Amino acid sequence: MNREERVRKVLQIMLRSGIIIAALTVLISMLMDRTGPQTGTHGFLHGVTVGIRTAFPFMLFFWAYRVYLTNDEYGRIRLLKAAALAFVVVMLVTMAWYPLQQAGKLPMLPVWTGWALGTLTFIVSMGVQSRT
Repeated sequence: MNREERVRKVLQIMLRSGIIIAALTVLISMLMDRTGPQTGTHGFLHGVTVGIRTAFPFMLFFWAYRVYLTNDEYGRIRLLKAAALAFVVVMLVTMAWYPLQQAGKLPMLPVWTGWALGTLTFIVSMGVQSRT
């Protein structure tokens, strides 16, 4: 199995399992919202939702590390460049947003926006690097 096949296989596994876990998180969250706090299952569903949401970033880290180990030296450098750029973009946005939020000009920034911005920046950066 050559490099491209190995990377494609790992990325396909990551994509499938990520979609499954994200769908489970959304479904359990929706189910938790539909059950009232007075029902006995609300506490259980809340615990499961919090657990999945807590584990999701660690799962993403594990996937990224697995992709990093699967790649050769050139691929690893591209991954590190994309991760560094995503980190810088997220830090710049949050550092610019916080003073404006404190001044009362902007609403509070939800945590998931940092994850979404970082993931989107990483994906775009990898796409741009693959074209060159």
